[in-house]
Amino acid sequence: MEDRQVYPILNRLLAGEARSFLPRLAESMVYVDAECAQEFDAIRRMAGQQVENIARLTALLVDLGGEPKPAVADIMSGDFHYNSLEVVLPRVQVREQELLALYESTLPTLVGCDTAHRLAEKITVQRRADVTYIRQLIGDEVAG
Repeated sequence: MEDRQVYPILNRLLAGEARSFLPRLAESMVYVDAECAQEFDAIRRMAGQQVENIARLTALLVDLGGEPKPAVADIMSGDFHYNSLEVVLPRVQVREQELLALYESTLPTLVGCDTAHRLAEKITVQRRADVTYIRQLIGDEVAG
C-alpha cells in the first residue's frame, strides 16, 4: 500500500475523533454529583487520551506526506451543559461505539502500512476499553 492511499483513511479516523463526545463532555459544565466524581475523572482521562490520539494521527499523516483535513466537533453535544452525567452518558456511549466500529472496520484496510496499522490497532484497543467502561457506568446507574 502506498502512503498516499492511507491519507483518506487517516483523515476519516481524525474526523471520527473530532466528532467524539468525550472531549465535549470533559469540557462541559455537566452536573456531576459527589458519587460520580471518580467516574467523571476517568472520563476526563479518556478525553485527554483522545486529544493525544488526534495528535498522533495528525503527526503520522504529516510524516507520511499527507495533509490533515479540517474536522469539527459535533454540535449535538452543545446541550451537555447543566445536564447530569447520567443523562448524557448514553449518548456518549453510542458515539464512542460508533468510533470503535470505525476503527475496527478500518484496521484491515491499513494492513499494508505498518505504522498506520500499529497506531490504529493501539487506539482500537483503547477505544474498546473506553466503551466497555462507559457501558459499565451506564449499567451501574441503571441498576443503582
